[in-house]
Amino acid sequence: MIEIIGSVKIKGYKKALKQFLKNILKLERKKHPKKIYILLTNDQKMRKLNKQFLKKDKTTDVISFNFGKIAEIYVNTDYAKRLGDFSYFIAFYCLHGLLHILGYDHKTKEERKEMFKKQEKYINLWKF
Repeated sequence: MIEIIGSVKIKGYKKALKQFLKNILKLERKKHPKKIYILLTNDQKMRKLNKQFLKKDKTTDVISFNFGKIAEIYVNTDYAKRLGDFSYFIAFYCLHGLLHILGYDHKTKEERKEMFKKQEKYINLWKF
């Protein structure tokens, strides 16, 4: 189950985003949490989360937490708005967070190459 929490004033957007993420889960065929919450938030909340959990006192675009059966992906809508194409960047950050939930990372050169290759492949499936 994927649930999107937060407001988006674009008709049909949440439904399209949820379907996009479900499709990624099907394509990945990896074990994943039964419940995935996408929490759309702002700079202020992201800065608090980043400072509290990652010890970085600045805002960021996306933060993911995998608790086993439940996962949370926080997406910064202010960040997406600043980049211009709101609908694209929210989907992009949700995808990025979902890949983290599925076990991908970008700490090493090899990990970065694998994760970003997946990210590029899957974002091309986004349609809205």
